[in-house]
Amino acid sequence: MIDLPIGMVDFASIRQDGCYYADKTRLLYQLVREKTPYFLSRPRRFGKTLLVSTLKYILQGRRDLFQGLWIDGSDYDWKAYPVIRLEMNYAADDNVREMNNNLAFMLDEMAAYEKISLKEAKTPKNKFSTLIRLLYTEYGSQKVAILIDEYDAPIIEHINNSTMADKIRRALRRFYGVLKTNNEMIGHIFITGVSRFTKTSIFSGLNNLEDLTLDSKFSTICGLTEANLEDILAERQDPTLAALIKKGVMRAGSTGDDLRQLIKDWYDGYSWDGENRVYNPWSALQFIKKATIDDYWYDSGSPSFLVELIRSKKIIFDYSKDITDFTASRNAIDQINNLKSAPVMFQTGYLTIKECKTVEGAQSIYSLTIPNLEVKASLIPLILSIEPLKNPLMGQRYAAKMCERLFALDAVGLGNAFTDFLSQLTYDALFDAEKYYYGLFELIMMMVDQRYDSQAHTAFGRLDFFISDPEGNDFIIEIKYLMEGKTSDGKRPVPPKEPEKLAQLHSKMVPLAREALDQISQLYVDRFKGGPNRVFKVALVIARRQIVLAQIEEEVSRGIE
Repeated sequence: MIDLPIGMVDFASIRQDGCYYADKTRLLYQLVREKTPYFLSRPRRFGKTLLVSTLKYILQGRRDLFQGLWIDGSDYDWKAYPVIRLEMNYAADDNVREMNNNLAFMLDEMAAYEKISLKEAKTPKNKFSTLIRLLYTEYGSQKVAILIDEYDAPIIEHINNSTMADKIRRALRRFYGVLKTNNEMIGHIFITGVSRFTKTSIFSGLNNLEDLTLDSKFSTICGLTEANLEDILAERQDPTLAALIKKGVMRAGSTGDDLRQLIKDWYDGYSWDGENRVYNPWSALQFIKKATIDDYWYDSGSPSFLVELIRSKKIIFDYSKDITDFTASRNAIDQINNLKSAPVMFQTGYLTIKECKTVEGAQSIYSLTIPNLEVKASLIPLILSIEPLKNPLMGQRYAAKMCERLFALDAVGLGNAFTDFLSQLTYDALFDAEKYYYGLFELIMMMVDQRYDSQAHTAFGRLDFFISDPEGNDFIIEIKYLMEGKTSDGKRPVPPKEPEKLAQLHSKMVPLAREALDQISQLYVDRFKGGPNRVFKVALVIARRQIVLAQIEEEVSRGIE
């Protein structure tokens, strides 16, 4: 049974230990044929470091490591180039001085391996330039290949501290400026990172830097394809399926197709062109090895800068939109430093490209969505950092209670559970906007792992939510918000505590609930006409930010015909 290279980032070790390798050499062949400087952005844990390692051994002419892979049967000449590989994760530190010390140490280590001395060069910039020049000479005027992995790591380390981030950026610009001043001695350049927000300011000298991030030809250069997954499962003879059945995660009699669908639902769905999709390699391999569904990607370490941005409310989810659906231009999703939700969430892997539309004479417009169930589960703690729950455990309990009461056709219980959930949110986190509660309801469905369809199209519009329960009942849900003016003292109306005032508020909410139920009957139910399931209309009306009235009715006239 083939071993899985979980956590392994050195190509030589993977090959020498006989571990599975998803062959990316056909795509790398296209890169090494040219002397064009290339850039690639991908989220963490997507194999960028392994890709850089593979490229290093190709450029060093190590054909022995590539037997049986695509490039071994190609016409590649296997010429050995001197290679400088900078892993910038190891350079990131508290300040510019420490970063420079790390860079200097890294360059001295590489020079020592090549039996070269950099003693005369005192700064990282000078050491880098000297190393290029000496390698060029040592290898008989053979141009040097430069591989820079996670080029932006030192800046991202301080993205919440604009002053320090700017100092780091300026220092790196001087350091990377060596690429321009030594251009005549440099052949291949390949740079990876999470973001593109400093491309123009840091690599201004590389005017021909070609960005592969959204290039369809290289959309599968990182990650596992469907074919890769099939190879792994075939080699391992599906022990994962047997383990899942034994644990009760999957029913007895489940097939390999069921297993593949489970892996797809949880770990597939990433795309950088809207057409080709790949699995998260870290998570998919962990799942296949452990036969346990988990949030492996999030647990491996969510980007600290992203968590801090969200907690400091520099990134706010726009609840005027479906939180699983954003649109953005190419320029927008390229830029991480504007701190808007869509670009940051895309570049860090929490959103991916669902579809790309190109309008003649205009920029491409990308529709972004959450890739899979693992990311949905990972988003919950991040979003709850924005909308802080006073008691997360109670919030989870009330969320589960909502689904339980909905499926029991208990409108009063549903409304009370939703009200209780809202009471767990700090008051300043709540807003007077219908779409805000639309997004919040979607978050609740994610919290309890309830499958749902949002903004589903019908002949006459888009319904808010559609849910089916385990018993085969269909629920069409419409959310309304009762907007009220401010009180005489200019403050927002607060939820009433007295029974009489609460009854008065409910009397205002009932007509809005009726409007929601009628809207469902008139516009949305026809889509489900003639189906085998019982269809229920559900109205959720919110008032005073924290009071919910729920009504449930069966659409008898639209049942089985």
